[in-house]
Amino acid sequence: RPTPNAADETSLTGRAPAERAKAAGVVGVPRSSEDLPESKTGSDEAWSQWRDSLQVRLKRWLAAHGLTLNETKTRTLDVRAEGFKFLGFGVSWRCGQSGRHYPHVEPHAKSQTKLRDKLREKLNHWTLWRPTGEVIPEVNRLLQGWGG
Repeated sequence: RPTPNAADETSLTGRAPAERAKAAGVVGVPRSSEDLPESKTGSDEAWSQWRDSLQVRLKRWLAAHGLTLNETKTRTLDVRAEGFKFLGFGVSWRCGQSGRHYPHVEPHAKSQTKLRDKLREKLNHWTLWRPTGEVIPEVNRLLQGWGG
């Protein structure tokens, strides 16, 4: 990534983080809300420009790794208005008890049902004869990654 020279650094200090990065020639994924364009209540054009530039960068990265973006399956959405499913998880935007909003990620209902079905297979009344020391490692392997 290009970095500014010493002369440029003094001119960048009074700017917002996104402006400093842009002036320095650094293009990256936003790390905080300060790095994002104005909110939806502000400029919709700024959001669409940011979305388009992000999609161009994603396509460039995928091409460099020998992959392509499936245009028919790809969609852009506002996660605050509607959630989405991704890799067996549901992602939505929720408001906590403190009033702060956060991205809520939970296993999708279909994934949970599959897990319960697999557990029933391991722990049904036809498998009661198996020693506990044999069943527990199998159940642990099945549940790995599901705990909080």
